[in-house]
Amino acid sequence: MSPELIALSAFSLGIPMFIIGWIWSIVVAKQINTGWMLGNILLLPILVFTLVHWHKARKPFYLTSAGLVLIIVTLLLIPDS
Repeated sequence: MSPELIALSAFSLGIPMFIIGWIWSIVVAKQINTGWMLGNILLLPILVFTLVHWHKARKPFYLTSAGLVLIIVTLLLIPDS
């Protein structure tokens, strides 16, 4: 397999993982409080929400983080054309 194909595959997997994890986090936040949900939509207080409600927010956090790591690593390692 070529490095470009591996990079494209990792990036293509990272984007949906990040988006699904983010949406899942918004759903979990809505179950707790509408204010948390609105904050998570902005992406800014998502870490605060995760720390305060770790028992409920850890799985979406792991999924979002894994997707973000795949995206960043792919962008850093993609060969320059």
